[in-house]
Amino acid sequence: IREGRSAISALGAGLVGSPRTIADRMKRYKDIGVECFMLRFPNQAEGLERFAQDVMPLIADRIDPLEARAPAAAMA
Repeated sequence: IREGRSAISALGAGLVGSPRTIADRMKRYKDIGVECFMLRFPNQAEGLERFAQDVMPLIADRIDPLEARAPAAAMA
């Protein structure tokens, strides 16, 4: 729990901001070991569409392609 509190105080609890800010913060979470995000938007369909269009391309620029394939390779 202490580590969780430290992460929240260091990174903040919500992902709010510009697409670049959100992508940067998600990368910081990933760097400390977070592997899954549960996303929620006021208008879920519109929010997911905007996230896919505006944030995901920025996230893809920050992830090593070999690392991104690792879970699929582990399942084989």
